Amino acid sequence: MSGKDGGKESGYYYDLGKAWGEVRDNFANGTNRKKISSAASLVGKALSNVAVHVMNNGQSYADSATTSIKMTAERRKLLVENYMKLPSSELLAIYKEGAGGVGDEERNIAFRILLQRKKSRGSD
Repeated sequence: MSGKDGGKESGYYYDLGKAWGEVRDNFANGTNRKKISSAASLVGKALSNVAVHVMNNGQSYADSATTSIKMTAERRKLLVENYMKLPSSELLAIYKEGAGGVGDEERNIAFRILLQRKKSRGSD
């Protein structure tokens, strides 16, 4: 869908290089009205390209995000199950020193398990 008046190029996307060239030319030689018009046109074309990209690829991004969230939740569940089997002394080492090179998520899980164990001992 290409037009003479700067219409759409390459399918549904505008050629931003061409639009940028128009802005440069108008800022070098054009009137204030042309400067504003070409800058606004560049912004509009860029926003149009973003909208087209989101329409074309939004579902795949959402699907991959959903998959990633599910994998993270499954990993966390397995981590909690494994940490529940550890003695409190090992959990304390994980929490305090980050034993074994664990990250913040693992330290947080160890802390929550220790807290849960402390509460259950206090209620006995």
